[in-house]
Amino acid sequence: MSGQADERFIKAVAVVSVISALVLLVATSPAIRVAFGLPFALVLPGYAIVAALFPQRALGIPERLVLSIGLSLAVAALGGLLLNWTSWGLRVESWAVLLCATTCLASVIAIKRRRRSPAVTSMPVGIGLSGRQALLLGLAAVVVVAAIGLARTPAPQQSVQGYTLLWMLPSDDGNPNTVRLGVECMELAPTPYRLEVKVDGRIAQEWSSILLKPGAKWENRIVLPAGFGSGTVEAALYRLDNLQSVYRQVILRLGESQ
Repeated sequence: MSGQADERFIKAVAVVSVISALVLLVATSPAIRVAFGLPFALVLPGYAIVAALFPQRALGIPERLVLSIGLSLAVAALGGLLLNWTSWGLRVESWAVLLCATTCLASVIAIKRRRRSPAVTSMPVGIGLSGRQALLLGLAAVVVVAAIGLARTPAPQQSVQGYTLLWMLPSDDGNPNTVRLGVECMELAPTPYRLEVKVDGRIAQEWSSILLKPGAKWENRIVLPAGFGSGTVEAALYRLDNLQSVYRQVILRLGESQ
């Protein structure tokens, strides 16, 4: 392959990678995504990287093919692991953008290095490997194995947060002056709370410390002042580690919870 033809092929690899990324971003059919995603993940990034690493085109077809597949797998696996640690997460869209960016960047570097380096006119097509080529193939294999091993390692959970439920309902015993309160802890660790109940803006009852383990539930009943019928009952829940702000709030008006 001549120098100009090889450069055009590298440009074609970059263009195909952009097209593949766009298809993966907009396509919804699994068949289409697989058809474009497989060559995108298995060949294109590795080929561009090999072209950038060997600007004199001294590699034979078998060596170039093996290195292209090996480096593509390494980029896909390590890139997926890296994305899983970021806020973007490991998704088809972010993965496609990463592979496209890697391929295009490597293609630009390959073209610039080829223009500065003299081309090797004879490209070996046999399967014989020199010591350096064998070493590179061995390193590629090690990278692929390490990448697959890292990709199979579960990543730490990201942005996982617990939550707490607070509810206030009319009593089920028919007493209009009684309401039921409940707190359910779904936090990641035991959590202490403070609970206040106000009737028409005045504190009617409070619990200064309610300690709940994850999955635990607390319930209680309160009796409203006699004759209560048109006022407002407000339950405010605080976490003891942040008493300055209300963590959960429920308001009951005329038997209707909000």
